[in-house]
Amino acid sequence: MDSCDSNKRVAIIGAGPSGIVAAKECLADGLKPTVYEKEGDIGGLWNPKTGATWRGMQTNLSRFSCSFSDFPWPSSSPEFPTQQQFYEYFCDYITHFSLQGYFQFNTKIIKIKRGQNSWDVTSIQENNEKTEKFDFVIIATGVFSKRYFPNIPEKNSFKGTILHSLDYKDSREIKGNKIIVIGGSYSGVEISSDLAKIGKKVINIIKNPIWIMPRYIPDKSLKGEPKLPLDLCFFKGRRPTTEVQGGEDIWKAKNNFFNNISNQGEVCSDLKIEDFKQPSKIAITSEYLDQIKCGNIKVIKEEIVSYNEEGVVMKNGGHESADTIIIATGYLLDLPFFEQDILDTISFDPNDQIQPTLLYKCTFHPDLKNMAFIGIYKGPFIGLSELQARWITSVWSNKQDLPSEEVMLRGLETEKRIRENVPRPQFAHGDYVAMAGSLAQEINVNPNYEELKTSDPELYDKLLNYALIPAHYRLKGNGKNVELALKQIEEVVNVTKKYINEAKAKTEKTDQ
Repeated sequence: MDSCDSNKRVAIIGAGPSGIVAAKECLADGLKPTVYEKEGDIGGLWNPKTGATWRGMQTNLSRFSCSFSDFPWPSSSPEFPTQQQFYEYFCDYITHFSLQGYFQFNTKIIKIKRGQNSWDVTSIQENNEKTEKFDFVIIATGVFSKRYFPNIPEKNSFKGTILHSLDYKDSREIKGNKIIVIGGSYSGVEISSDLAKIGKKVINIIKNPIWIMPRYIPDKSLKGEPKLPLDLCFFKGRRPTTEVQGGEDIWKAKNNFFNNISNQGEVCSDLKIEDFKQPSKIAITSEYLDQIKCGNIKVIKEEIVSYNEEGVVMKNGGHESADTIIIATGYLLDLPFFEQDILDTISFDPNDQIQPTLLYKCTFHPDLKNMAFIGIYKGPFIGLSELQARWITSVWSNKQDLPSEEVMLRGLETEKRIRENVPRPQFAHGDYVAMAGSLAQEINVNPNYEELKTSDPELYDKLLNYALIPAHYRLKGNGKNVELALKQIEEVVNVTKKYINEAKAKTEKTDQ
């Protein structure tokens, strides 16, 4: 392979987590990044002023999963950081890796057009428009770029305030004491809980119930069933790097698993799930069910057919009034800077909330070899975005080749089948362990499990029987940092053992 040309320029669109890590990995592999951000600051989804998060919101996965592999959280950090702490983590990451000079804020990208072996990127900042040439382009805008509003008639007839969850920043700023929250997924249940905590009367209207999971769940594979951060339970083991997309037996097993944890049907009949032969869907929240028990949240499972002056009218003829209505029905991907030929190439569906593009492992397209995408699918994790970034920059810096066109086309067919699945899953790539392994395989950073089994059985045990974290992919290959990786792996082991010992002590006390 040719050596890397350090003058190769990369335009990165978006300064959220995906754009930030893309810039860092470009520099690590000798490329020159420029990160364009339409807002005035970094953070994307986690920007306190303009992002889709709100004051006091916590991560729904622990900091062990929500971290870059070579920049661990301080050990004193809470296990589930808040919005502000997460934003500060990104700021610290930028400082640590000296990324500050690579961002252009308040800059909107208005056109990305093919050039001859390059891309013409047109941006506008303070009414000044300019076009620059780049060797490569990374799209890291995320899928939270456009509010999705369900088609409910008579919206203008409501006399109160209607907000999208993207505009929700602080429960204390919401007008009135009676609030309707439409939507029962992550934002819907968490915003309902946030409002209920300060005494607002909340009506949460949902179409269909999903599994309500607390941030700490019992690990039934361990003696004493200690309660662990749920990702330390979910993200264990080693699975094939080709995801199994489902089927009734798989769905039934997953739904039974969640049913054994949740008592939501006993708390509220409208949250009872009876059909276990459908893809399982979850929301993660710590206080939602308790607030229902206290009477602060009323859940209604019904379809809304229209607004009226006082609130909403439902299909069953019932109606509910409110001072404010919050729409928590998700987002759509917006790619306004692309011409139609590129949109057609990536099979862009602007109305698909789960998988709006079809790309090889959500990253490359064989017809766009000098363009790549990071985090452009529902449910991206920091660790996956980082693996995508490392893969992209290792290819563009000539450290490795892309898979053959034949392999990539087969991958696109797989993505198409996922899109066409009926019924549709909650996430296009819901198996984090499998997807992480698949991306890591592309850049040859998967741990060599078979070798470790004999050469280092203690590490083998820690990798297989404790949670997968991003640091697992710094043990070998390009960008390895073995000492730092082992330190993070050991912390997860120690945290897990702490919870096991607490459960053991509790059991012994009860037996006495």
